[in-house]
Amino acid sequence: GFGGGSPMDVAKLVAYLAGPTEQTLGDIWGVGACATPTRLPLIQVPTTAGTGSEVTPISIVTTGATTKMGVVSPILLPDIALLD
Repeated sequence: GFGGGSPMDVAKLVAYLAGPTEQTLGDIWGVGACATPTRLPLIQVPTTAGTGSEVTPISIVTTGATTKMGVVSPILLPDIALLD
């Protein structure tokens, strides 16, 4: 993931959903619903300060004009966070 909080949150979900899971995005909303213990490698490179997305197990994404939903799971923690 590269960018601010939103791109990094999307990268977390892509790393999980494009990995060896059969779950869909609709299956993993909420806390602890990621059933597969592995994902693709994930490196986060924040380009803004303050979101903390590069070091949290949380992904919040916009799902509609006024709706945001989240996924919370330890599997969303990145392998590496590169900060300058």
